[in-house]
Amino acid sequence: MKNKFIKKINLLNIIYLFIIIFELIGDWGLGIGDWAQSPIPNPQSPIPNPLILVYIFALLININIIKINKYSKINKKMSQENYTVEVLSQEISDFELSFKIIIIGDSGVGKSCLCLRATKNVFESLYSPTIGFEFMTFFIKVDDKPMKLQMWDTYGQEVYRSLITSFYTNSSLAIVVYSIENEDSFSNLEFWLNELRLKGNADINIFLIGNKADLEDKRKATKDMAQQFAETNKIKLFLETSAKTGFNAQNIFIEAAKLLYEQHLKF
Repeated sequence: MKNKFIKKINLLNIIYLFIIIFELIGDWGLGIGDWAQSPIPNPQSPIPNPLILVYIFALLININIIKINKYSKINKKMSQENYTVEVLSQEISDFELSFKIIIIGDSGVGKSCLCLRATKNVFESLYSPTIGFEFMTFFIKVDDKPMKLQMWDTYGQEVYRSLITSFYTNSSLAIVVYSIENEDSFSNLEFWLNELRLKGNADINIFLIGNKADLEDKRKATKDMAQQFAETNKIKLFLETSAKTGFNAQNIFIEAAKLLYEQHLKF
């Protein structure tokens, strides 16, 4: 909504600018052809149309609105970084907030291993492919508010893809995972995003995760490629992770909790 509002403000600024220019040309008695004949304006009236001052004032207000919006985004980011966060090692029954998170992506990219590493600090190198879905929970406190993140780890095999859409309903956030050493899994991100946006919630939050960062020597998808993809598709967060080493595995869900808590505060 804010982006649409700022676009309208920018459009108004352009309109105001054109009005000011044409009003000045009209008030100072200069037709378009007159500029060539009279490089130095010779005004008919020393006082321009007072309406011009109104347009200039409106233009300045709109510019300030855009600046305020920019600074509010910076402050919002800073406020998220300043939240107090505590990951809870045990399940709790008296949580105040609960959110559903769906984890999607090609088979073999390490979705289940990431969830296991984040929730239990365990890595299984011979983990078998998920059949159906697995359900895990992540408990965390953000600003002393106990939260439960319901993690729906889905199967990624192509034969089951048409069935995954039933899990999209009521998801607050989607984590789309690819493997940095599997070029096909990166190419298929477009498919997963299209499916998600077509059959899931229109305003769902999306994180992009490049897993298996420990396989740097086999990398096929660069960070720049992923960052560009994230920016183009307005993805909330991009992280590279390693379920094997634990790198950033838990940070995915910490950042998810902070984002969802921030959005909860707005309502």
